[in-house]
Parts: sequence; C-alpha cells; structure tokens
Amino acid sequence: MRKIDFDKIGTDFQKEVDEIKKYLLECKRAFNEKDQYLSNSYEYAIIALYKAFEIFAYKIIVGCINHDNTQVEKYYGVSFGKHISDDMCDFILTKGGYFDFHQRSDLIKQCKQHIGNTYGIVDILKKEEYQQPLDELSAFRNFAAHSSRQSKEKVKELLHIKRIKSIGSYLKRQNRFEDIANELCKLATEIVAATK
Repeated sequence: MRKIDFDKIGTDFQKEVDEIKKYLLECKRAFNEKDQYLSNSYEYAIIALYKAFEIFAYKIIVGCINHDNTQVEKYYGVSFGKHISDDMCDFILTKGGYFDFHQRSDLIKQCKQHIGNTYGIVDILKKEEYQQPLDELSAFRNFAAHSSRQSKEKVKELLHIKRIKSIGSYLKRQNRFEDIANELCKLATEIVAATK
C-alpha cells in the first residue's frame, strides 16, 4: 500500500502560499489607486490561505493515520489492521463529511483524537508562537467569507480593537497578511520535519 509523502504535502503548501503572494503582488500593481479593490484582494487571499492550510492539515492528519493508526484504534476501540487505505483514513477523519477547524484549539483536538502526539504535532501546534497566526487565520477567513456581525466581533475581540472596516483593509497594511503566511509556512515546515 502506498504511503503518503509528507515532504510533498509541505512542498505543495509552500507552493500554494507562494502563488497567493504572487497574486497579491499583481493586485498591488493593478489596484495601486483603487483602495477598495486592493482590500478585496486581501480578503480573497486570506480565504485562499485558509483553504491551503486546511488542505495541508487534512493531508498531514490523513498521512499520520495512514502511517500509524494506533491512536485511532485506541480512540474507537476497533482494530483496523496494519494497513488502511487513504479512503479509509479520510472516512475516519471526516466521518463521511468534511474536514475543517474553527480555531487552533479545534485543530489540536482533531490531532489528539486521530493521531495523538505520536509525531509531536500536538506539541508543535500548542506552541505559543502559533496560537495567534492560527486563530487569526480562522477568524479573518470567517470575516472575509461571511462579513457577519459575529465574525466581525470575533476579529475585534481577537485584535483588541473597537472598530474594523474590513479584514482586507486590515491585512493590506504593515505586512500583516505576509506575517501570517510566513508563520504558517514555518509551522508547516516544523510539522513536516516531525513526521520523519
């Protein structure tokens, strides 16, 4: 049975982040005089970054289950045998639905449930340096995607601010988007290294 290649998962994530950054550079050139268009571009970019990281996290967890299903067997009290397919790993993780997380604590919970700390991934996710970028990623994506009062309040609470026009207008200043993307790339590199 084919084992999942963790290095490729990490490389694919980095490539996706690089493409998002290129997109923003093009938008900065194109919308230099159009502030609202540039803000919209940053909203699309944070949604794309969330999607890329969500796919990365999903593939890492599926790969860990594929390589070692000990934690899943303990959690469910069922023996799956030595080798289980990618499709079965997917089903175990999603229960026939889809994979997502609402904040860092949800991602940690998913990892604890499905892979334990066999690879040290839970410990990596618990590092204080990754709390802010992971929580911001989720909150900013929700605000960009929904523009709801609740998502806006969550962002204001997270940032300790009283007002915010849009998440795009916030992210386009002071390299805020790039800082989140860079922290996520650093996190991804550390997670991939832990799987070796």
